[in-house]
Amino acid sequence: GLFILKKSEFMVNRYRKKNATVTSIFNEIAKANPNKLALASPESKWTFQDLDHYSNNVAKAFKKAGFKAGDEVALLMESKPEFVGIWLGLSKLGVVTALLNTNQKMHTLLHSIKVVNARALIFDKDFDSG
Repeated sequence: GLFILKKSEFMVNRYRKKNATVTSIFNEIAKANPNKLALASPESKWTFQDLDHYSNNVAKAFKKAGFKAGDEVALLMESKPEFVGIWLGLSKLGVVTALLNTNQKMHTLLHSIKVVNARALIFDKDFDSG
């Protein structure tokens, strides 16, 4: 455990010195390990290449829709590969993603959405009441 802790500290300091962002770190790892497993769920397994492709498509779609760096989007989704892909794709564009707690209901959830001042709300089909 101590080895892993020290290695993690070393990596954090290395990235800090480079002023790295989550996006730049992801791009570096994805380029070096395109076929390695990045995310797994009971339904699917995503390689770094899969995640990069998905997140790039998210970034392109939101850019085409007029979103730009600094805009805010709220994300309401259970933990699954698409959640990470959407968050990463928005991050690549510079869009700030508010990760909403899926346990919130009614007034509490509405309050969270309003506080964020999001231009859009992305939600999973599990939250569609229609």
